[in-house]
Amino acid sequence: MRRFAFGLGLLILGVLLSGCGLFGAPSPTLGMNPTLSGTVQRWTGTSGTIHAVDMTGDIVYGEGSIDARGRFSLQLDIPGSLQPLQTSEGTCSLKANQENIRYAVSPFLAGPGDEMIVYVDRVDNPSRQAMLFFVNKDARVWNEGNCDQKVDLNLRAGWNWVVADSKASTYRTAFPAGFVWVVSQ
Repeated sequence: MRRFAFGLGLLILGVLLSGCGLFGAPSPTLGMNPTLSGTVQRWTGTSGTIHAVDMTGDIVYGEGSIDARGRFSLQLDIPGSLQPLQTSEGTCSLKANQENIRYAVSPFLAGPGDEMIVYVDRVDNPSRQAMLFFVNKDARVWNEGNCDQKVDLNLRAGWNWVVADSKASTYRTAFPAGFVWVVSQ
C-alpha cells in the first residue's frame, strides 16, 4: 500500500509540474531562427511565397512557401536592424530590467496575393492575437502609469510569442495554445 501511495504521489507531482511549464509543456520562446509551419484556415489564395513582416509590411523577417491548401512553412531570420525599446511615452512608462534592449515585431504574415495572415484564438470572432516578438537579450518588460494596455513580458533572446488580448487590454508572453492561422478581414 505504501508503494502505491508513493507512486501515486509521484504521478500527481509530475502532473502538477508539467502544468507549470516543465516536462515538455509548450514554451513561448522560439529561439533565434525558428521554423513556423501550419495551415491557414479557409485559405482561398494561391500557392507561392509567404513572409513574416513588420507592422508596415515593408521589413521582411523571414520567408517560406504556402501551397494552394494553405499549408505553409516559414523560416524566421535574426532581424538585420532592431529598434531601441522606448521606455516612456506621456503618462505611461515602459520599464525593463535590462538596458539597451533592441526589438522587432512581426504581427502578421504576408501571403502571395498580399493577404494578411494572423494567428488568433478564434476564426470568426477573435479577441486574442499572437505576434512574433524578437529581442536581442533576455528581458522583463512591463508598464506603469496611466496606460491603455497592460504590458507584462518575460522575453528570452530571440523570437518569442506575445499575445495581445483586446478584451483584457493586455500584452503578455504566452504560448498561443489552440490558436489558428486565418486571413485577416
